Amino acid sequence: MRAVLPMLLCFLASEARADNPLLQQFMGNELATPEKGFLAPSGRFRVRIPQGFELSDESDLDTTILVGDISGQPAALIIRRIDVVPGASSSQLLLTTRDRYLAKLPHFTMLRQNAVKVAGRKCARLIGRYDYQGNKGYPQIVENAFVVDGADGFVIHMEIQEGLYKAMANELLEIYKSFRPIAVANSVQ
Repeated sequence: MRAVLPMLLCFLASEARADNPLLQQFMGNELATPEKGFLAPSGRFRVRIPQGFELSDESDLDTTILVGDISGQPAALIIRRIDVVPGASSSQLLLTTRDRYLAKLPHFTMLRQNAVKVAGRKCARLIGRYDYQGNKGYPQIVENAFVVDGADGFVIHMEIQEGLYKAMANELLEIYKSFRPIAVANSVQ
């Protein structure tokens, strides 16, 4: 028995590493390391999330909602996976979103539309401003980056009060650098 106990302890210790997929599945994403990042509940992407943000809702596997606060004010990071047609571009996703914002968000104004690197590829980015619930006293900044990976499109959406946007801008760049789409493995039949 004494000889078996050290071997058993070594085995249990080796299986309890934070990068063990079985342990991560059992414990959830609490053990996600900064190097590997947060694995979406759908398993479709991995990203490093800002410190203090946590998963808010797992009901829709194609929409990951992370909430946190910046300087005591609420902020939301939403990453949504959508199906896209073959050959779609990130610019097409941007134009569709821009038109929807112009129609639905009170006093929406485009501040910037440009390209940014996400997941090592050139993607479209939209930065805009609107008045929360139509109240000019509560301006919000919306930043979206649009990623197309084969038949999957991803929208990385950040919404924050206008005065706190500069504090979050560097975090967004880190999110863009760390974002990695994960293709679904095709099953062989």
